[in-house]
Amino acid sequence: MSSKGPDFREPVPVPGQAPASAAETPPAARQPSLEGILEQILANSEPDRPVSVRDQQIRAALIQVAHDHRTQPFSLDPVLYALVRVLTGRLQGLSAEQSSVVERSVAATLYEDVASRERIEKLWTRLVRLPIHVE
Repeated sequence: MSSKGPDFREPVPVPGQAPASAAETPPAARQPSLEGILEQILANSEPDRPVSVRDQQIRAALIQVAHDHRTQPFSLDPVLYALVRVLTGRLQGLSAEQSSVVERSVAATLYEDVASRERIEKLWTRLVRLPIHVE
């Protein structure tokens, strides 16, 4: 992994198969690996990781999303899509199209899981109650 993050355009080698060149690999196979994306998310969410300026920016962006959609009930579209967009915005190595696919996939997965949806809805309720800070 480089300092710029993993290159999600590279296909994952399959044991027993000769590696394909990028020209031979169909576009679907060049999609970001879920493992690489999860690795970035986990690295950015370590509990002993100090709160950074970026963390503060993400918190402010989540509060801004809540402020922008405060009159709407929790929903997949636009609320959860917007929340996930903030949280996945720091993933590296993705094109705009790939980012959109990841955002929608993550949001849909979270929304479809009852326990996850309930936790995020509680978070949403707290977020809409927070005051927006203008600096």
